[in-house]
Amino acid sequence: MLITLNGDQVPGGRAEQGYIRNADSHTAASLHFSGVIEVSGNQRLRIETWKKGNPGNITLPEGKQASLFIEKLGDSGVFSASATETVDGIDFNPDVATQIAWKSPSIIDSALYSSNTSSGAVTVKEAGNYLLVYNDALESSIQRAAPKITVEVNGNPVAGAMASTQYIRSLNGHNSASASIVFLLDSLSANDDITVSTVREGRNCKLLVNWRISSTRSF
Repeated sequence: MLITLNGDQVPGGRAEQGYIRNADSHTAASLHFSGVIEVSGNQRLRIETWKKGNPGNITLPEGKQASLFIEKLGDSGVFSASATETVDGIDFNPDVATQIAWKSPSIIDSALYSSNTSSGAVTVKEAGNYLLVYNDALESSIQRAAPKITVEVNGNPVAGAMASTQYIRSLNGHNSASASIVFLLDSLSANDDITVSTVREGRNCKLLVNWRISSTRSF
């Protein structure tokens, strides 16, 4: 799935979880994108799908439908940043959980957040409930790569805040996959640190952020 504004892909605007094996009853998959899109003036938002693997018809199951939710955000209360590396380098498939290193944020309410690029931590300055939104797309030439994305608060994994959708078959054009997380981090305290990490679940290989996009996150 591709998300564009006036024909140009938005940063992080891809979803590639829809791998269908079509064997052993594996005949369905889904696509998910979540992210912050910065708009200037009147622009046309489009969502398109295209083939990455073998040719053939893909249809919505009976009784199912695609869904779209859009919310307008202001600059206050928001932290949004992108990344192309972890704190240890460009490989998103490490054998131990490694924090994603966020670049200088494109949107930051400095009264509410601070960030540390060397540790990948985003610190909240006020207690409260925070909505985390994460999206990425990764690619590899090695068969059966499958990294997992997790979320931590003060170094402790948050139960349920995880994505394990980045299986890459690396055959017949299927050389990339994506992850999307939308999760409520409730009852945070002032000075809590939030990190997002990646760790290997499948083959030992180097896995890179797709050059066409960057990982995106907002709070």
